[in-house]
Amino acid sequence: MRANELDLEAGTWELPEERSKNHRAHLIDLPPAALKIIRMVFPLGERDHLFGVRAHHGYTAWGHGWTALAARLKGTVKPWQLRDIRRTVATRMGDIKIHPHVIEAVLNHHSGYRAGVAGVYNRSPYRDEVRAALVRWSERVLALAEGRDERKAVPLHAC
Repeated sequence: MRANELDLEAGTWELPEERSKNHRAHLIDLPPAALKIIRMVFPLGERDHLFGVRAHHGYTAWGHGWTALAARLKGTVKPWQLRDIRRTVATRMGDIKIHPHVIEAVLNHHSGYRAGVAGVYNRSPYRDEVRAALVRWSERVLALAEGRDERKAVPLHAC
């Protein structure tokens, strides 16, 4: 996430086509919880990327970060990769009754309901539905993190 992709007044993040996996721009209305985190990161100073230790290259070297995190968690979490986050979010959004076509829109996917003839005629980005889904998802994550849910969340504290 880069500072020039954010419009904090509008509460949006626009991922440009050159940085998206499918080379399609993606406008996201950020839920209040995400905006709160982003506003804590500003001002960036010389940095362009919001997250990551490298000021000009963003979040890189996940393998090193995972090794350090795994050591802190002492075997309580199985190894995973960054793409597992997308799969987990998509799956758990389905669990909280977010419709599959909205989940695909959240992920900027153009398959499934947008494949074939349906995709030729239906070009809706489902912006309102995506906004609502992201708010519901952020509320779910907050409930887990704050212990207001029966499932267990692993607490992570700053080093």
